[in-house]
Amino acid sequence: MSYKPVTPSLLNRTAQRSFPQNASLSSWRLKGLAILRIAFGCVWAIDAAFKWQPDFANNFTDYLTKAMAGQPPIVAAWIGFWLHIVSINPHLFAYLVAMGETCLAVGLLFGILSNLTCVVGILLSFMIWSTAQGCGGPYGPGSTDIGVSIIYVLVFIGVFMSNAGLTFGIDRYLASRLRRWSFLASGPTREQERAIYGDHQISVDYVPLFVARDQQVRELVSSATTTTNSRLNAVKRQRLSRM
Repeated sequence: MSYKPVTPSLLNRTAQRSFPQNASLSSWRLKGLAILRIAFGCVWAIDAAFKWQPDFANNFTDYLTKAMAGQPPIVAAWIGFWLHIVSINPHLFAYLVAMGETCLAVGLLFGILSNLTCVVGILLSFMIWSTAQGCGGPYGPGSTDIGVSIIYVLVFIGVFMSNAGLTFGIDRYLASRLRRWSFLASGPTREQERAIYGDHQISVDYVPLFVARDQQVRELVSSATTTTNSRLNAVKRQRLSRM
């Protein structure tokens, strides 16, 4: 397959017409999502601080017992199942919850292993909502909401789908170094970046800013450009030698 050369002036005019507004809007949204992720991490850090208090461990089973009152049979059976398991060692389970919330806070604040953080956050939030919060119930004339933790589940899903760990996060530099474990972090791997940019004869100056904002991508495209130019020069020398 051959590629027809495109003049820089044409590329620049096309980029000016098509990309700047979209790139600016995209950058604004990415930063906004990162700020939302960090704010959400602050919420979990505060929650974790409360969980490390001695009263939480000492009264851990009481939270589940109180949540069973007035619940439908299926919800009461679900809470009773976990109450039976937790009663084996309440302090251990309390510290596990505190440790889990602390890890979630660190993952959200620093944008590290964001995919893993979101999956664990979804599971933990759902468990808290369906047990200690009794699915937001019991529902009746005095009910006002469905519980907070189910909203946490939706926020975690949004963070997961938006790759929020890439902006203002360590995943920006970590994802390409995890190799087979790269799915635990947000963002493309180095191999995926090569698949996108490695075989195309493009110059880093012509790549839209919102595509080449990552320094690793810029370096990759610059390397590909250098290799391509070397091959073109070799072809030119061969043709000149035949004349």
